[in-house]
Amino acid sequence: MLVSEMAARELAIPAEAMRILVELGRIRPSIHTGSITDAFMVNEDEIPTDIFDDASIARQVIAACGVKVPDVLYLPTYLLRLSGSIVTNSYQTLEGDDAQLFYSNGLPVIQNYGEASDLIGNANFSTEEIERYQRTQIHELFEFKNLPDHKPFQLPQKADPAAEAMVELGNQFFKEKGAIPIGPALLRKYMIQRANDPWEVIDQYNGDRKKILIEGIPISYESFIKRFKQYLEDNGK
Repeated sequence: MLVSEMAARELAIPAEAMRILVELGRIRPSIHTGSITDAFMVNEDEIPTDIFDDASIARQVIAACGVKVPDVLYLPTYLLRLSGSIVTNSYQTLEGDDAQLFYSNGLPVIQNYGEASDLIGNANFSTEEIERYQRTQIHELFEFKNLPDHKPFQLPQKADPAAEAMVELGNQFFKEKGAIPIGPALLRKYMIQRANDPWEVIDQYNGDRKKILIEGIPISYESFIKRFKQYLEDNGK
């Protein structure tokens, strides 16, 4: 894990610039999970709305979908915009998937990280997070500032309506936020939030928790991930 000054040196930027990148959500604070024991991680796509109503529900979800907590997780950037102390059991994986932590007894693993300003000032960063930023965001941010019409997502030669929706909304995300989505899960959520504006997007299509309908085309989450990478790779990646 790198402290802020070390991470800034890796990126060849001033230390204050590192703080700004965190505040803007370009780089996420990394959390070492070694002190969290007897716990499991559950992807938010697998979490029912009533999971906090009864610990037995959480235990069932953990038994079906829980996985070992990775050594490092990342704080979602929206938490840094909240007032007061950051108290949460919500994290992101390196790839940008949202997840929550639960003890084996079904109770959520609640952690208090203090005020956002203090957290940002004392944040640590994994080498994987810095490398992720170097691979994607630095190039994209440079392009965004110098070429306002730059579009990181590009259509393949043979494109169906689902591809057109993903590419258009991916580029819209980039234009709004100045960075490409951290991972496929973030783009998927962005698309769901903008369903029928103008693209048809229905998550968990036909009750399948691992499928999304885009412009009348059912797509598995696995296929969505492959498409996400393809449409970026076709842009010269």
